[in-house]
Amino acid sequence: MKKAVLIIIAFISISSCKNDSVWTKSYESKLYREINAEVSERLPDDSKRQKFVTFIIKRLKEELPKGVESVSKDSLQRLSSKIGKEYGFANSSDANSGLKPTLVPWTPEIEKTLREVFLKDATADNKKQYEQLSDCVLAKLKQINPDSVMVPLTREMAQTIAKECSMEIGRPNK
Repeated sequence: MKKAVLIIIAFISISSCKNDSVWTKSYESKLYREINAEVSERLPDDSKRQKFVTFIIKRLKEELPKGVESVSKDSLQRLSSKIGKEYGFANSSDANSGLKPTLVPWTPEIEKTLREVFLKDATADNKKQYEQLSDCVLAKLKQINPDSVMVPLTREMAQTIAKECSMEIGRPNK
């Protein structure tokens, strides 16, 4: 009898330790299809889109072990922005290639993301200058189009605006 109780307790313990993760193959596949469909217009190259969507799924699994439904839409939006920045930084050599520029409305999150991109190379010695440059670039972008911003910025536009702002704040452009 004692042995049977121990076996039952062991079975219950093992059962309770089993991984009840929502991240099943079907859950991942469904999410993959949804994200892939969402970004297909902006990223028409299949291999680049596959790489991008796979990265997003991997990071979502790490950040949200209970699934995307476990957080609010706002939290998911912030996390998506964070993951997108990580992908952009990790793949900066080809981050813009193949991605169709799209107008997105100005939001505090868009401004914050752009500011972080501008400040990513700042050091303690030049942070104030980079902040001034960032403020100037954002102001110029809002002058060009007060309702929305083109994402991603074209390299030419970014260089032109950065050069103008560098001259305005008295810092020679690199």
